[in-house]
Amino acid sequence: MKKILLPLLLVLGLGGLVFWLVTRDKGATISAELRDFAVADTAAVTKVFFATKQPKTLTLTKESNGLWMVNGKYPVRRDAIKILMNTIHGLSVREPVSRMAKESIIKNLATGGIKVEIYQGEKLAKVFFVGNETPDMLGTYMLLRDAETGANSSEPFIMELKGFNGYLTPRFSVNADDWRERSVFKYFAPNIRSIKVEHRSTPTESFEVRQTGPSSGFGLFTTNGNPIPFDTVAVKQYISYYNFIGHEGQAVNLKPAQQDSILRTTPEHIITITDAQGKVNRVALYLKKNDGIAPEDSTAAMPPAFDPDRMYAYSSVDKEMVQVQYFVFGKLLPPTTYFRRAGK
Repeated sequence: MKKILLPLLLVLGLGGLVFWLVTRDKGATISAELRDFAVADTAAVTKVFFATKQPKTLTLTKESNGLWMVNGKYPVRRDAIKILMNTIHGLSVREPVSRMAKESIIKNLATGGIKVEIYQGEKLAKVFFVGNETPDMLGTYMLLRDAETGANSSEPFIMELKGFNGYLTPRFSVNADDWRERSVFKYFAPNIRSIKVEHRSTPTESFEVRQTGPSSGFGLFTTNGNPIPFDTVAVKQYISYYNFIGHEGQAVNLKPAQQDSILRTTPEHIITITDAQGKVNRVALYLKKNDGIAPEDSTAAMPPAFDPDRMYAYSSVDKEMVQVQYFVFGKLLPPTTYFRRAGK
């Protein structure tokens, strides 16, 4: 019995070893250079360039102060650049593309993919193409290009990010609005010298907050310059709101003619901030026509004429129309009684 059992175990063991060697990594014979998508030192990355065949391009650049800019014009959201750096650092091959699908995938990447160029200083460190998601939505088709010779790899891969369940294409967006910091106001409170708020519908509730220095006194006045009694804590809290106030994105639903029409109307509210350097930022808030949203009160005869949740905002600094929420901006538009809550 032992004489039969020993050869049988030996055959089973050899069979298992052969099976493991065959199935352990279908791409093991593919050159490591063709699989090397990841960027080891993301701290050295100074520029990322995206391009599509449409053509559409986008450039992210790291300034000398460490901040990232979109197309040299707008600050990049910190969370967005962090996600991108984590992605290019952690890119790994899930599996090679099958021989049957390889030609089609390469063609799709060449015609519809996003070219990504990653620079470290002046050196072009990495180039690859990002394609669509796999059928299971858990992988992304990619193709590497030699950064020195400019030759495309002959092998596309299905790429993944360990620990992330999803595809990676959206992380390489060529839409500037997906990257830029969506701030309408972003001020260090002691650097604000005055905030003037004008209400069209209730002009008597308009006001101006003045701050004479980083640790000096405050003042609250009507827009005609008459002093208004106030609670110092309430004023300080109000100024702190301007640390960061964001928007939802550009009003891409509006055609240029529609934007011009809105800008010719009278704003519902105007917020004007002057900083310690004398720089003025005037943000006009316009009512947004309702898109047919029904009111919560089902007994109402018809939806309100204007959107109950959102407005349009136009900044004299950025000179663009964006969409904002009352939920976010409401605290910037109080009546003067807000500042008297301490009984003054």
